[in-house]
Amino acid sequence: MRKISATVAVLRRFRELSGKTQEQIAKETGINKRTVERFESGATAMTVPQMEKYLIALNITHLDLAVALQSGNYAVSKDIESMARMLPAEVRAIHLDYLLKLTKALNKKGT
Repeated sequence: MRKISATVAVLRRFRELSGKTQEQIAKETGINKRTVERFESGATAMTVPQMEKYLIALNITHLDLAVALQSGNYAVSKDIESMARMLPAEVRAIHLDYLLKLTKALNKKGT
């Protein structure tokens, strides 16, 4: 048995959080259920096109995947966006200004 890749482990966790079964993922991605099982057990490596199908089936973005891989945080961008929209306009403006300044400062540092 192979070691499960971090990407596959994160995709499996997103699947579990979504409440979807391996069978549902197989049906939505067009990937054989046994292959899905083998991905998640580490017996078979997942290709990039297969990963793309998982992302679509789970309704998550590459950014969501990257954040979860780096931080272990499984909040998805659409949820964060929805919460941000609930903030008063002046608070959203403050947050946007902060993010723009942070981006500018990081770009100056070359990070």
